[in-house]
Amino acid sequence: MASIRVGRIAGTPVNVDWGLAAASALFTVALAFRVLPDAVPESTTTQRLMTGVLTSLVFLLCVLAHEFGHVVAARRHDVGTGSVTLTLLGGYAQLEDLAPTPRAEFAIGVAGAAVNLVLAAVFAATALLYFSVEGAATLALAALSWLTAVNILLGVLNLVPALPLDGGRVLSAMLWWRTGRRDEARVTAGRIGLVVGVGAVGAGIVAVVLGRWDGLLGLIIGWFIARGAVVEIGAATVRSRLIATRVRERMAPFGPSARTSWTVAEFLARSDGRVRDLVHPVVRWSVDPVGYLLPAQIDDIPVPEQAWTEVSAIMIPVDEVERAWTTECLDDTLRRGWRRTPLMVVVHDPATRRVVGGLSSHHVKELLVAPDFWGRDRDRPDDDGRGGKNPTLVPVEHHVIPTSTATDRQ
Repeated sequence: MASIRVGRIAGTPVNVDWGLAAASALFTVALAFRVLPDAVPESTTTQRLMTGVLTSLVFLLCVLAHEFGHVVAARRHDVGTGSVTLTLLGGYAQLEDLAPTPRAEFAIGVAGAAVNLVLAAVFAATALLYFSVEGAATLALAALSWLTAVNILLGVLNLVPALPLDGGRVLSAMLWWRTGRRDEARVTAGRIGLVVGVGAVGAGIVAVVLGRWDGLLGLIIGWFIARGAVVEIGAATVRSRLIATRVRERMAPFGPSARTSWTVAEFLARSDGRVRDLVHPVVRWSVDPVGYLLPAQIDDIPVPEQAWTEVSAIMIPVDEVERAWTTECLDDTLRRGWRRTPLMVVVHDPATRRVVGGLSSHHVKELLVAPDFWGRDRDRPDDDGRGGKNPTLVPVEHHVIPTSTATDRQ
């Protein structure tokens, strides 16, 4: 769902999802017509509505504080942060990278719930102080009591050990610390999240069948947890493949060179069709490349336009390519180059420091095929263009997937 930017706090952009209006209205109605009438029966509808609106706004600030708890913890452990977004079901803080250590993962995961529990203590203390002064039940006291209870509830529920909840990150950190395998730990926490989400969906369906329409909320929350868990499982599985693969295993030697003055049709004719799966240097006057040409770029040019489209118009300039050693893992390479579209990596041999080949999105596509919902590799389809279904890919920017390894959802 689309969101709008409402400002910045400490340099962090804050976005608001359109669904937040529905959530605010729901909280206001619940407070004004269910919670507050029971606490203060003599209050008027107008008084209850005004109190409900103010209390809902304070609650949204509590959600915002929860997300900034993650942001502060992430920055303390040198993890880059993006934006904070408030949504229909709470909010999420976007992290631009993975936690470097289990301790950092634990701290980032527990920070949000800790903020809620601290806020609950503040609201409870304020309520006690207010009651000692007033000595009677009032709308303000009822609102403070509700905010205390809801912050305790949020703090406890978010610590359920199941990704994508905060507790799943905490569990993942503990398993990572014990086993030394980060991605395996995240898959385990994600599988628990999937079971919890499916269970919540089932419970919600049963409640609706029995005539309890509040079961719809449990159904929706369960669906979001299950969906987020599948994303977490997929991202961790793909990342483990990339970590286990060296650049030299996926790179390809350079194909025939192209001249900047050639048209695409002329290049295809001169290369004798040897363009598939290869990266082609583009040269001007000397043998030093001024750019690189990928097969996918050629495929994007309609056949009639290939006769007048010059190679220089579609090549990737040499200063826009990423560089990598043959010995480094693909995960490190893609972390540096994921913002480049299309992905183009020039590969060097660390012993001779010579350029030995190239790497493009095509060469790593098979490794980015999403596993099944449980994290098991599917039968990978043939991606040579001669048959098979198109694979479902996990985006190259695997460390910034929403509700994935780099996000926290309330």
